[in-house]
Amino acid sequence: MVTAAERPLALTAQFLADLSAWTWIDSTPEGLVGFLLIAHPQAVEGEMAALAAALGMATPDRAMPELRGVLACTTTDALVTVPGCATGLLVPTASGWGRFARDGGPIVFLVTGTPMARDADLSAVVGHLVADLLPGTLWLGKTVLTEETP
Repeated sequence: MVTAAERPLALTAQFLADLSAWTWIDSTPEGLVGFLLIAHPQAVEGEMAALAAALGMATPDRAMPELRGVLACTTTDALVTVPGCATGLLVPTASGWGRFARDGGPIVFLVTGTPMARDADLSAVVGHLVADLLPGTLWLGKTVLTEETP
């Protein structure tokens, strides 16, 4: 897991507003999983590492941590709450994603240090993920919304 000591950069409301995000549901060996990928259109790997640290995420070479209290959903939007930030990240979700999350489907968060254009289509985005599997460029975490989850 990324530690607070590795998180020297402040995450501002403007930084969060500049982020891009994609959601999708995919079949995995464990069954259906909802994915939420967060990226920035510019090369700001230090800030993305700080975001991953704030959310409590880990690099792919470590066990994927449980993220608590960082996701709320409607059927059309997800709100990612970033601990220590006054504002969150509102993400319009893919068709069915919000319902899947609200019904208790597992959600995997991905934060990438690789720049991605806001208008990149999902196939291009997923292609980038394969290249990001090295520690330091991709961070992961998982959650399941429960009745106690805001």
